[in-house]
Amino acid sequence: MLTSIVVWIVRTCTRFATLTLLVGLILAIAGGYYTARHFAINTDINTLISERMDWRQRDVQFDKAFDRDSTILAVVEAPTPELTSAAASALEAKLRDDKKNFVKLGLER
Repeated sequence: MLTSIVVWIVRTCTRFATLTLLVGLILAIAGGYYTARHFAINTDINTLISERMDWRQRDVQFDKAFDRDSTILAVVEAPTPELTSAAASALEAKLRDDKKNFVKLGLER
C-alpha cells in the first residue's frame, strides 16, 4: 500500500515536473517570508527562567544593587608596586575629566 502511494506521487511529480517545481518554489518563498516575519531568538539567558522564583528575585536584587552592566573594572599590572601605583594614577588622571563616559563612584584604592 505504502509503495503504491509513493509510486503514484513520483509519477505525478514527473508527469507535471514544471508545476511541481513552481509549487515547490512558491512554498519555499512563502516559508522564507513567514520565517523572516515570525521567527525570533532571544539569547538573553536571564529571561529563560521565571523571575517569580525566589532565587531569581534575589539575583535581580543583586544586579540592581551592584549594577554590574555599567561597571568597568580596570586591572593595572606592573613589575613593582610603585610602577603599578604610578600607572593607576596616570590612568585615573587621564579618565578623571571624561564626565561623558565615566561616573566617579567614590570607591578608593
